[in-house]
Amino acid sequence: MKNKLSTLLTLTICASVLGAATSAFADEVDSQTTTGKVEFKADDDETGSIVKPDEEGEDDEVITIPEEEGTTGSGPLRIQFVPAFSFVAPAGISTEAKIYDAKLTKYNIDQKMPAFVQVTNNSGENPTWNLTAKASVFKNGDHELTGASINFNGSTLTTTGFNTTNANTKLNKQSATKLVAGDGSTISVLSAKAAADTNGQQLSNVFQDDYKIADDYAGQTTTTGVQMIKPAGIAPKKGIYTSTITWTLEDGI
Repeated sequence: MKNKLSTLLTLTICASVLGAATSAFADEVDSQTTTGKVEFKADDDETGSIVKPDEEGEDDEVITIPEEEGTTGSGPLRIQFVPAFSFVAPAGISTEAKIYDAKLTKYNIDQKMPAFVQVTNNSGENPTWNLTAKASVFKNGDHELTGASINFNGSTLTTTGFNTTNANTKLNKQSATKLVAGDGSTISVLSAKAAADTNGQQLSNVFQDDYKIADDYAGQTTTTGVQMIKPAGIAPKKGIYTSTITWTLEDGI
C-alpha cells in the first residue's frame, strides 16, 4: 500500500510542476489586431430570374414566362415580373354591365397559374418601395369603353425564404380592388411596409386568395382574381379593345 501511495504522490507532484511550467511559457508578450474585409456591391444591370411564388417560402423554383404574358425590369431593386391580361368575353354585344375573367398566366410552356406581380430587392438596403399600376382607356380604333375597369379581387403575399404569415408582416397587398382605365388613377399593387426587411428577397402578390404553389390548374383557363368590368350603358364594337397598363416601382415612399 505504501508503494502505491508513493507512486500517486510522485505523479501528482510532477503534474503540478509541468502545469506551472506550461503557464509560465504562455504568458502574453504582445497582442495586435488586423482586419478582414469584403465589399458587397449592388449590380445596376442585374435582371435575375422569375421565381414561382411559394406560400411556404421553401421552393425557389425558377420559371420561364413567355413575353406575351408579361414583362420584367432590371437593376438591384426591380420589377421582376408584371403580367399582361387577356380577358375572355363570350360572343354577344350588349349595353348591360358585364364581368370578364382574365386568363391564367402561362409559364414553362404548358403550365398555368393565377396572375401575379413580383419585385426583387437586391439593393443591399431596405427601402420602403411601392409598385403601382395605371391603365389607359380600353380602346378599339376610335371607340372607347369609358368607365371600364380592371379589378384585382384576390391576394396572397409571398417572399423567398419566409412563409406567407411572415410576408404579411413585410408587405402590403393592393391598396384598392378597382383600377379605372383611362381616368388617370393609380393604385398600389404591392408595397413594402416601413422598416420591413426585404433585402435579398423576391416578393410577390398573387391575385388569388389562398393561393398554393402545389395547386394544379389543369383544365382551368381563367381566374376570378383579376377581372375586367364593362359598365352598363355602353355597347362595344366588334373587335379587340386594348388598354396599356403602366407599372411603376417607386423607391423611398
